[in-house]
Amino acid sequence: MKKIYTILLLIFIMGTWLFAGQKNLVKKIQIEGMKNFKAGVIKDVLTTKNKKPVTQPSINKDLRAILATGYFLDAEVDVSDFTKGLLVTYTVQEKPMIEAIHFEGNDNIKRRKILAKIDMRKKEAFDNFTLSKAKKDIQNFYQELGYSNMKIDSLTKLDEQTNKIAITFYISEGKQVKIAKIILQGNTNIKTKKILKKLGLKRKKIFKEDKYRVGIQQVKQLYKEKGYLNIEVLEIHRKLDEQAEKMTLKLEIKEGPEYYIKNIQFSANTVFTDLELLEGLSICNYKNFKQSEYEESLIHIRSKYAERGYIQAQILPELIYQKPNAVLLKINIIENQVIYIDKIFINGNDITKDYVIRREFIIKENEPFNVKKVQRTQERIFNLGFFKDIQIDLDQIDEKTVDLNFNVEEQPTGMASIGAGYSSEDGLIGNLQFTKKNLLGRGQKLSLLWEFGKTKQNYQISFTEPYFFGSFISLGVDIFDINRERDYVYKNDSDGTSTDIYSEEHKGGSIRFGRRFWENYRANIGYGFDRVRVYNVDADTDTNHLELIEEQDKGYQDTSSISLSLSRDTRNNVFYTQSGSYARIKTKLAGTDILGGDNNFVKNSLEYSKFFPLFWKFVLAINAETAMINHFYPSGNSPIYEKFFIGGSESVRGYDYRGDIGPEDGGRYKFVYNIEYKFPLYQEKKTTILQGALFCDVGGAWKDGGDVTLEIGRGEYQMKAGFGLGIRFTTPAFPIRFDWGYGGGKPDGERKAQFYFTIGQLF
Repeated sequence: MKKIYTILLLIFIMGTWLFAGQKNLVKKIQIEGMKNFKAGVIKDVLTTKNKKPVTQPSINKDLRAILATGYFLDAEVDVSDFTKGLLVTYTVQEKPMIEAIHFEGNDNIKRRKILAKIDMRKKEAFDNFTLSKAKKDIQNFYQELGYSNMKIDSLTKLDEQTNKIAITFYISEGKQVKIAKIILQGNTNIKTKKILKKLGLKRKKIFKEDKYRVGIQQVKQLYKEKGYLNIEVLEIHRKLDEQAEKMTLKLEIKEGPEYYIKNIQFSANTVFTDLELLEGLSICNYKNFKQSEYEESLIHIRSKYAERGYIQAQILPELIYQKPNAVLLKINIIENQVIYIDKIFINGNDITKDYVIRREFIIKENEPFNVKKVQRTQERIFNLGFFKDIQIDLDQIDEKTVDLNFNVEEQPTGMASIGAGYSSEDGLIGNLQFTKKNLLGRGQKLSLLWEFGKTKQNYQISFTEPYFFGSFISLGVDIFDINRERDYVYKNDSDGTSTDIYSEEHKGGSIRFGRRFWENYRANIGYGFDRVRVYNVDADTDTNHLELIEEQDKGYQDTSSISLSLSRDTRNNVFYTQSGSYARIKTKLAGTDILGGDNNFVKNSLEYSKFFPLFWKFVLAINAETAMINHFYPSGNSPIYEKFFIGGSESVRGYDYRGDIGPEDGGRYKFVYNIEYKFPLYQEKKTTILQGALFCDVGGAWKDGGDVTLEIGRGEYQMKAGFGLGIRFTTPAFPIRFDWGYGGGKPDGERKAQFYFTIGQLF
């Protein structure tokens, strides 16, 4: 009996404790005082939740968060007992809701343009600060457009019953002020013409205050670039003729002396010696001061420290003026300490597996934070082609460590299409294609293609595994069956050019292995088998050239080959390259006693591309490629389908793929040079989707080494030049090019302009 009482007592105590615990938990949250705005505005910021205890710090935090939303003038909270818990009541006083925004007097500027310049919208909260800022923004907008004497006022009408407010802006636009005269004085070392160009102001043009302010800074930058560090640009007179809407400006320029750098000193640097810090700087002792070189040098020093993990290092320059006209540059350095990476997180990859991204990392956890490695890692992930955007965030853990977050935004990596296309080489063709660059999120690439048309039938299957069995070796397999009608173009004495036709069939496949090493280098080896047949030779073929084609018409011929290549790739983005370079040397060996087959030749090629970033996202790109092919016993000639034909969308645009440049049956030597000036036309989330290009191509092909020349002209052996313009369009699966090329080296009377629609990049 005693034991039963004890158990009942324990149950009573536990029940009392549990009930008391529930009494201290939130049972209900209610919000009072809401008229126009939704309760969700408050609920979204509350830390107080149902079935959670209430604390004074959490209540204070909630009140601050409610007021921080900007919707309320005041907020209070009350905590009271409720059935089996607590009732938390938030009572708020709303700001007036904007019901309407009106403009009067805006005769020259549309309402929507003004509205876009202010942070004020219907159904948002109103306060006097918002009104004052809106008036200032409107005034600045008008002044930017040249309405220098514009005036603005406002009237508000509040409905106290609904707590809604209507706002009317009264605008007196005035007239756009034009520049009557600009007077400069004091500029003895830089011509007035150069200064006015930097100011961006011209007589009889509209005066824009913002452009004028920017121009003043550009004039100062112009002088500092030439060493005039004490430059002052003073507006000493401004006269506005309101009736004539004209303005006269008078500026005085106090140039001061032209300085040179007498010495560069460092202080408090322990990680690098003075000599190490001086290495690679644009500035040096006894050199005229240039502002751009000065700024580049400070960035260079900061980057050096960041590459060692000192991302919090402070570079504090001090210019000490000395006589005569000398300046001592003292760079004080606060190194702070090395920052280490604790954890690396990947966010946003719903499809792509983590390991697919992580294997591109050249940074590691528990290593010093290296800015250069982080940037290169970001570039390598971009080059996978799976992501629209990659943002990097740092979370400070303590004084010495940070967590690194790669926030990725995936993009579609597959494309199934049916369509038609046209190329100068194959004419009109239809196609069915499926491409997936990130198969099952594992980074594998699969491509299936069927092309069909009057001159071409093409079946291709391609598969690539970039990390075979988790190793750093890539594996690729290709299978193809291509049947193509070829043109054989040659010159004759009667009409100048003749075209004969024959068919060319390729059946075979290849297997490829690759290995990346030393970060930017890659070696590849592959074996290929190609069974080729040349047939259906045009019956009307000129007898002088029939032998050249019939030599290939021996039934099926097998090409068994092995290919070796070595490449170096430092491009920042392989899909939209702005900087870096790409170089590759390749050898293809066919035949020999080991490989077998009917064709025996060796084919060598060398290519190099370089990309120069210009202002904004404009890029200058150059590409050069040279190659040669030599046959050896027992083959008496190199196959026509392995020789080099110059022209068309892949080499020198503006010329036909065959017949315009080089020997009629293909060259054994070739050289091609391309220059492109690229610029963005449309961007989405900082990614260029549509790109324009101006280009110039030069190329030639020769039968014998003695015929090779780098001269450009219309001669038989001379290289030919073409130029034109194009558009590049980026799709999730592949880039598309549309080019117009003009072949200036073609004979008079021949069609010199050609259009090209091509899938893939030229270089």
